[in-house]
Amino acid sequence: MSGLDTQARKQKVISVFDEVAGGYDSPALRFFPFSAERALGHLNPKPGSKILDAATGTGALAMALAQAVGPQGRVIGIDLSTAMLERAAHNAAKA
Repeated sequence: MSGLDTQARKQKVISVFDEVAGGYDSPALRFFPFSAERALGHLNPKPGSKILDAATGTGALAMALAQAVGPQGRVIGIDLSTAMLERAAHNAAKA
């Protein structure tokens, strides 16, 4: 597999998630917040922890983690999709 093929595939994934970002938090897709709640239970983050949320999507897990680690902790959410990050920022501002 050439670097060009890898880059093209990466761009395809990004474009798919950019396209669906607007509706990703809809009630019909309750799976994602449910998964965030389950992951939070398994991770059991401690106050003051520093956590990286890779593929943060719309930030459901990152926001739950941020509440768990409190003001002394830090959660950083990253994602390849700019639209997902925009939704995460919007959701964080609402919270």
